[in-house]
Amino acid sequence: MMRDPLFYMFYKRIASVYYQFFYYIKPYTHEELLFPGVTIKNVKVSELVTYFDLVDFDVTNLLNDKMTFVDGEFVWDKTLLARQMRLNHKPFDFTFTIESDKAQKVVIRTFLGPKYDEFGRVISLTENRQNFMELDAFIYTLKAGVNEFKRLSKDFFWTTEDRTTYTELVQICHVLAFEGKYEFPLDISEPHCGFPDRLILPRGWAKGMPMQLFFYVTPSPLPTNLCPPSTTLTLAALALAFVTSMTCHSVTPSTVKSMNTNSSYPTCTLKMLKFTTETPLKSITTRDTKIL
Repeated sequence: MMRDPLFYMFYKRIASVYYQFFYYIKPYTHEELLFPGVTIKNVKVSELVTYFDLVDFDVTNLLNDKMTFVDGEFVWDKTLLARQMRLNHKPFDFTFTIESDKAQKVVIRTFLGPKYDEFGRVISLTENRQNFMELDAFIYTLKAGVNEFKRLSKDFFWTTEDRTTYTELVQICHVLAFEGKYEFPLDISEPHCGFPDRLILPRGWAKGMPMQLFFYVTPSPLPTNLCPPSTTLTLAALALAFVTSMTCHSVTPSTVKSMNTNSSYPTCTLKMLKFTTETPLKSITTRDTKIL
């Protein structure tokens, strides 16, 4: 489905409906975006490196064949593998240094977007917000004073690993669990509506593709737990998740969500985000980076 150009045209149309709606909503005021007492002192970004993997993945369940009876049980006597090149990336991390005047819970969001337009001009989040993608959103408890902590790419909230294959599941059930080497859970589930972790970064260049990272800290609203990709989302949140992850013209889909910091649920209300010449917002910062 994601190889079909019509797929992206369809979801771009859905996204355009939301953006048209945004223009009827007043933009955030400076007071709404201001987070008194919290300052992002620094964010260190590790090296971002992408590469291609030659992957053999299991498609045995596509075989229209009968099972073989061996040693008192029915088993598959064939394994069918398909091979393809897959974009992947090396693990990376962000090291945050945030100062807070008191102990409090906050939501830290990270966005990734292009630095230059097609003419080589530097573009900002204000004029290019639709091409910024939300990489991560997580809740963190700040202590009073300076807080330094690291966020690993494997812990990003909206991403998921590849699905468990049929052969792996059979091996877990019949081999590891039977021999007592694996404690098989009574109920097992995997999030399938998250964004693939291996596609979280666009394909880089040998000389490094210039990109911008946008970091934003807001007070943590109630409830204090974010909704994981494996659970049921509300209609509004589900629609926004699609808008965020499906409007794309290249390997990595992109857009940016501007959250309403006063909302009781952090993914249900959007407004236009505009920057003015007023007092700088210390809870917002950007970083330039390159993807290899």
